[in-house]
Amino acid sequence: MVLLGDVPCFEEGAPNQRFTLMPWNPAESQNPEMYHLCGQGCALQALERFMTYGKIEADPKDNSGTRAHSTGALL
Repeated sequence: MVLLGDVPCFEEGAPNQRFTLMPWNPAESQNPEMYHLCGQGCALQALERFMTYGKIEADPKDNSGTRAHSTGALL
């Protein structure tokens, strides 16, 4: 599971988001702010998108390897 969040930014141009990877938690699985990851490949793809684009959702124009997860988020 992944949670994105805002963090205070003290340096100009520094990213103001965090990427928190967490183990599966049944209580948090219903949280709409959580992204469900299906495994290592999905987690790496989400991290790569976050580091490159600042988000983990797939570009709607690029459908290569895109899957809908239980939260409806596209990874």
